[in-house]
Amino acid sequence: MKMLKDTQNQERNIILELLLENMQGMEAMSSYLQKCITENDSELEKFKKMQDKERTLRIKDLKDEHNRKMKEMKEKQERLLNVEEALRKDEIKYMERFKRQREEMLARKLAD
Repeated sequence: MKMLKDTQNQERNIILELLLENMQGMEAMSSYLQKCITENDSELEKFKKMQDKERTLRIKDLKDEHNRKMKEMKEKQERLLNVEEALRKDEIKYMERFKRQREEMLARKLAD
């Protein structure tokens, strides 16, 4: 888009400069064409600034989105680690309970 606008601007300026060369005796027309060239250049600069601003905002949005996704992934990973740790604790607790029950059953058999 920027290249197209730049090319259009160059073409307009060439046409206006050719017209300006042909209008040597007409001061009013020459000043009008000079004004058109200046406006054309300022319009191109304004367009380029707008494009740069949009690109900067888009980059910022993409970085923000990336950071948000990374934060979500870290939180999800922490939750998964917490679940794994809780499962290990439960497994140890159940194994201890099973061991105690087994020992109690063996003690009852020996007592009988």
